[in-house]
Amino acid sequence: MSLLLLAAAAPLTAQVRPVPGDGDPRLQVVDYKEGQIVLLEAIPGYQMMVELGSDEEIENVALGDGGAWQVTANHRGDRLFVKAVQAGVSTNLTVVTTARVYAMELAPLADPSLPMAYIVSFRFAEAAPAASAANGAPAVGQAAQAAADTAALPASSAEAR
Repeated sequence: MSLLLLAAAAPLTAQVRPVPGDGDPRLQVVDYKEGQIVLLEAIPGYQMMVELGSDEEIENVALGDGGAWQVTANHRGDRLFVKAVQAGVSTNLTVVTTARVYAMELAPLADPSLPMAYIVSFRFAEAAPAASAANGAPAVGQAAQAAADTAALPASSAEAR
């Protein structure tokens, strides 16, 4: 009986959650690993941006429940905008790009007291900065870093960007 429970729980442990980067916990990162399922949690009325590799273009997006979730790709094809439309509905999302395949589970935010991700950036082993890998600190994606840099600038500097 306990072996059956262990076998049933095994697929759940294969999921990975993005982790907060340095600074704002809403800017999150996840290490890409082929075949892993990434859990993205959201609240209806909020959207999150998922930043894929800058070296790839989205070829196909397949969404399990298009009535409960919206997913839109940017024109360049390296970012997705994900939004929960209905509360309490989980589904899956598969994204095929010119370089990789991403499998994601979209779910309601389990603990509303935790911050929802605004930006989730994938980090790739071949592109991870050596310093971040050495100390175990997650690197922040390009868009997340640009947002943090812009927020830290005086208003006149931010407008010039």
